[in-house]
Amino acid sequence: MKRRGHPSPDANRRLISEPRAPARGPKTRRSRSGLGLMIADRAHLFRIVAGFALVLAVPAPTARAGGPEDRRLDAGQFRKGLKDRGLTDLLELYLNEVPPADPVEALLLERDIRLAQHTDPARSTTERRHALLEADRLLERLIAEHPDDLRAFDWRLELGRSLLQREAEPYYSSILYRGGTAAERRSLAEVMERAQELFGRLRVELARELDRLDRIAAPTYERLELSGYIERIEHMVPQAEYMERWVRFYGALAREPNDPLRASELGQILDELKNRSGLLDNPHSVTHVQAQTLLLAGMAARLMGDAVAATGYLETALATVRRINDEQERADLSWVVRLALLETVRVHRDDHRFDLAQRALREFESYVEATAPEDFGLRLVLALAESSVRQEQARLARANGDRKAAEQFENMRYEPLMKLARERPAARDEVYASMYGLMEAQVQVTELHPFAGGALIAGLLNDAATLSGEISAARSGGEPTLSSPIEELEARRLAALDRAIEAAQYFYESPQGVPADLLPEMVYNLGVAQWQRGRRLEAARMFLAVGRDHPQFPQAQWAATAAVQVASELAEDPSLRSRPEIQTLYLEALRVLTGNFPRSDDARYWQFFLAQLLQELGRYEEAAVAFAQVDAGHEYYVQAAFLRVRSQAEALREYAVDSSADAADLARRVAAVVEGADALLGLADAARSNGFDDTLLRSFLAEGELLAAEALLHLGKESAPKSLARLEGFEQGYRGQPRLLGRVLRVRILAYEQLGRLDEAERTLPEYVRSDPDNAGATLQALFESLREEVSHLKARGQEESAKRKAASALLLARQIDQWASADPARVRPDQKRAMDLQLAQALLQAEQYDEAGRAFAEYLSVKGATEDVRAIYGHAECLYQLARYEQALSLFHQVDQALSAGDELWFKALLRDLQCRTRLKHPPEGIIQVIRQQKFLHDDLGSPELRREFEVLLRENEKRVRSRPE
Repeated sequence: MKRRGHPSPDANRRLISEPRAPARGPKTRRSRSGLGLMIADRAHLFRIVAGFALVLAVPAPTARAGGPEDRRLDAGQFRKGLKDRGLTDLLELYLNEVPPADPVEALLLERDIRLAQHTDPARSTTERRHALLEADRLLERLIAEHPDDLRAFDWRLELGRSLLQREAEPYYSSILYRGGTAAERRSLAEVMERAQELFGRLRVELARELDRLDRIAAPTYERLELSGYIERIEHMVPQAEYMERWVRFYGALAREPNDPLRASELGQILDELKNRSGLLDNPHSVTHVQAQTLLLAGMAARLMGDAVAATGYLETALATVRRINDEQERADLSWVVRLALLETVRVHRDDHRFDLAQRALREFESYVEATAPEDFGLRLVLALAESSVRQEQARLARANGDRKAAEQFENMRYEPLMKLARERPAARDEVYASMYGLMEAQVQVTELHPFAGGALIAGLLNDAATLSGEISAARSGGEPTLSSPIEELEARRLAALDRAIEAAQYFYESPQGVPADLLPEMVYNLGVAQWQRGRRLEAARMFLAVGRDHPQFPQAQWAATAAVQVASELAEDPSLRSRPEIQTLYLEALRVLTGNFPRSDDARYWQFFLAQLLQELGRYEEAAVAFAQVDAGHEYYVQAAFLRVRSQAEALREYAVDSSADAADLARRVAAVVEGADALLGLADAARSNGFDDTLLRSFLAEGELLAAEALLHLGKESAPKSLARLEGFEQGYRGQPRLLGRVLRVRILAYEQLGRLDEAERTLPEYVRSDPDNAGATLQALFESLREEVSHLKARGQEESAKRKAASALLLARQIDQWASADPARVRPDQKRAMDLQLAQALLQAEQYDEAGRAFAEYLSVKGATEDVRAIYGHAECLYQLARYEQALSLFHQVDQALSAGDELWFKALLRDLQCRTRLKHPPEGIIQVIRQQKFLHDDLGSPELRREFEVLLRENEKRVRSRPE
């Protein structure tokens, strides 16, 4: 996942070009008098052009291999052609196949390839850096293996140039322009230490070489002079001296400001520039390095705290560049102008001349607008410079005890950086990276401006990501010795994440003062940190907050999707799925994604799962609407069409049991189920042509038809024929669907019941049993239980006629089950047959056939072991009560009372019948009243609302008996 807080790896590349140095000039003739490095015309030293380009002017002889390849073409020319055309990949392949006979040429060509890779913008920063380091390693190898080669001095100077201009450039550019990080200072110091050692050796070697040239024989001297070798050696001396001063300056720059060696080195550089080099005074038109040297002196003077000298040098450097007539050279020195303007701001800032600092800032801004208005790097440098001025003003005000001014300047400090980040949101990471690099290691979050807090959080996340990469690289190495470093890296990674979480949590929980465009970023990064820390639930909550509360945030859609994905994983985790907050989180995340970002691919994909979850939660009407919104191109579109019908049917069932259901609304809902089933049938051909699994499709179509038939039953007698027609030939049309046959049978029985054709229902049952004898028992049993429950619900709602019809159907089933079991006793165990006997007795009771039911219960209870079955005892007692045999019933109801615990629903039913029997038998009413009042006190609900109503009726009846008793 991509996340905010990652600074651009190339953030420094476009900010500065390398310092320019003296190079070859007109040919110099050496004296043969043995006086060493004496130049006939001293001014000639400064008639040099800018740049470091080296001419490797003494080519080594190329040996011809003499093989077939050389007879076809000149291998050297072919290699040169590939190189000149920039075809370095082909050149590398060709060198592997046809390497040069000369090992020096081979190494130089390989280095050219690495340098081309270094400048290839298509490669990653890491690859380019690696290519550069490899190129310099090859140059070091050349110097080590061929120290006496006539080109060895060129190689040494080129290596020094590469260390200064290429290897060190990212570090000193960041330090010069942005202030740099401690890590960048350490890296710069390491490179400059190598460079200084190299230039020190080169200076000694050049002196020796010049001395040797003074002593060689005249013919040899003339030959070397004609080849240009002597001139190149002479011109290397000022080049090396110039570059070495920059190396020493950067070495000093890398040190801490209070390091005494820093001031000492800077002082020496200034002294040499003023008193020994002449480069500060000799015109740029002669030396072509005066402007660069003035800049170097100005920066050194500022770092030493000499504001007057620094201002003078910098102003002169700017004036020098402006006087250059050559347009190309003036353009090449734009880096001098930029740094001089920036250093001028810093000089005035450090000297507390804030008005002049602001004026210098505006001049710098005008220059950027005129020369590079689209250069974000320069705009960032300008914003950082302005921020540093405000920071110094705040520090000074604080030191003077002016807290109000200090707070004002502290807030103003971040305005230019915030403005830049808002103008270019894509570059906010770069702004943050620069700010983070300037922060103290242990900065207190509570003391930070929210924008600085954002930079801190982003920087810590970037540190954690970098450490993750290092850990992965270490683990992939497979070295057992890396276990300890890996543990250390992991500890640092976790510490960075914990600190990021602490900071983000602080601003999230105290959002007052946090800019509106910054708060969602804080929440988002808090989610990222929690995720990387392994805290999935907390991460999902933060991502959800971003998508829900900040839908305009650039990463809001990604965050909403991440919240859904994480919540989905949590909901599938067996150890977590039962937690209510997980389901709630998952549902809200799905709603936010599909609601706030409906047109996104992610929302279209997850729409199906939103509907599925709503269905699982029993929110059928919402689920049906959600399934209807699944795209036709979705991979689960057919499933969605089917599940929509199922959800509509479930919602219909719930609605139909409500006694206040509106007839018109009921009809509309039934029609929706039927239409959905028809639409599902209409999808069949297209689904099959698209390769949809035929077995699964047939199961969908079969259940869809059944759902439509079940729905039609809710409309009563008028729709019963349609319901039956819907299932006509079901068994033949949908073979292999045994799980649905019980429901099919139920629809037929209920339809016949509605039509008053129970004789046809009775014939249907044996036909079904004969068609599927193995599964008939379980199917009929399940169907019987569902009908029994419906009878109870209908009676509770006072729908006595409907209850009677359902009870008659249930009795048909119970008798068929009894016949099925009796036809083949081996089908069921004795205990199962006993349960079926009790079931038949209960069905007879529910169908109000009390005589037959009483005999069935009595027969059941006569078997050993059944005499304590309170369900059977209660059923037998109920039959006796309904037959007005109150004395016998009372004894049995009392037996149930004694067998059950007070508070059980069956206990309350038995107690009610017990008291009703006593009332019918004219027992004293006072005792009955006392029992009822006592139970009302102990159990307010008296078992259920229905039972409570019956107890109240009985209480009033007995109270009336008391009142009507003669005095």
